Amino acid sequence: MQPNHTPDSSRTSAAIVAYNPSLTLLRSVIDAVAPQVDAILIVDNSEDPALMRETAALCACTGAAHEWMGVNVGIGEAHNVAIRWSIERGDRHLLLLDQDSTPAPDMVAALRDVLEGRRAAGQRVAAAGPCYGYEAGVVDSFFLQFRVPLPRRYYADTLPSGTVIDTDCLISSGTLFATDALTEVGEMRGDFFIDHVDTEWFLRATAKGLHAYGVRDAVMTHALGEGTLKLWFGHWRNYPLHVPERYYYTFRNSLKLYREPHASTAWMLFDLNRLFLMFIISVTRSPNRLANLRNIVCGIRDGWLRRGGICRV
Repeated sequence: MQPNHTPDSSRTSAAIVAYNPSLTLLRSVIDAVAPQVDAILIVDNSEDPALMRETAALCACTGAAHEWMGVNVGIGEAHNVAIRWSIERGDRHLLLLDQDSTPAPDMVAALRDVLEGRRAAGQRVAAAGPCYGYEAGVVDSFFLQFRVPLPRRYYADTLPSGTVIDTDCLISSGTLFATDALTEVGEMRGDFFIDHVDTEWFLRATAKGLHAYGVRDAVMTHALGEGTLKLWFGHWRNYPLHVPERYYYTFRNSLKLYREPHASTAWMLFDLNRLFLMFIISVTRSPNRLANLRNIVCGIRDGWLRRGGICRV
């Protein structure tokens, strides 16, 4: 995958992945990001033609490009559509967003400043990502460094303004990618469909010597999951709850990723601990205990069999 021309150092694009979106919420995300970037693409995974036409009309009136996939191809393939579009445009940076992620007015500038500053300092940059919270004005996320025997977590609400953390992984939504890094590392894993799409890409980037950064002064509002539980991890934190199918993808893709040469021991230890905690909470504290258990078992089965694509439960 090679760009047709040299990336323009002044140009940044954004892509929002939509699936059966609330058009009011999608409009608010477009309005929030539009002043911060040069172009917006909506990658539409919705399967309802009527909703697709409404989304296309919204894009037409806001100046966003619209790409309807016809079926839900998953987050990985949707990101690949955006990556090809941005590289073809000759952009220097690409911002990826979910339809429920609303950036603060200065988020993109804060991320871009870090990438350009680190690039000027001689580092090989991959991406920079924000901290986020479930409601405006609140941050309860953390940045991770995978280490043996225990990972390091840097909780955003404990970090002073101006802090930049060298991190080993970022969630894709809200992350600003350097397009030359996307060209070097390659596209996302479409067969993962949704979970670990970002994890797998960043493990590949790290293996190639590229760096990712968590930026305290870049903030967005973002919802992980369908709801939250408040749990005590040294202090109270929101733990996301998901629909049962998400547990299928998480467990399946973890097993698929463990076999990859770029899956580090430190990440695997972190992920095994995370899966154990997820299993306990999803089958004891969630309202969908039996469905969660069934999806986890099927995910482990299909991960062992190296299956990809859409949920097979």
